[in-house]
Amino acid sequence: ILYYDKDKLHRVNSIIHPLVYEEIKSRLLENRLNVVEQALMPDNKDIYDEIWYLHTDIEIRTDRLILSRGLEKERIEQIIAKQPKESDFESIADKIIQNNGDRSELEKNIREALR
Repeated sequence: ILYYDKDKLHRVNSIIHPLVYEEIKSRLLENRLNVVEQALMPDNKDIYDEIWYLHTDIEIRTDRLILSRGLEKERIEQIIAKQPKESDFESIADKIIQNNGDRSELEKNIREALR
């Protein structure tokens, strides 16, 4: 429902995001290595040491969402159209990890990036 109403989405995000960022900052202080997964562009980039972008080709991402969540292709396209573009994520990323293969390939790519 929120994806259809930009004002409602913005209102919900303006309430939730500050709370989420406070929790993230708190947890970042507790651990040496932290991973924060988020589908939206980070508003507070300065709280992160590095930003990694897991890139998945749009066709593969669509197929995965159909299989895992049972979404219709048209619905997926609507959601993706409301999200930031890949180039936006790539422009702020310190590292870009490819995620077009299976889970073991992704784990291998992440291990390589951690070195």
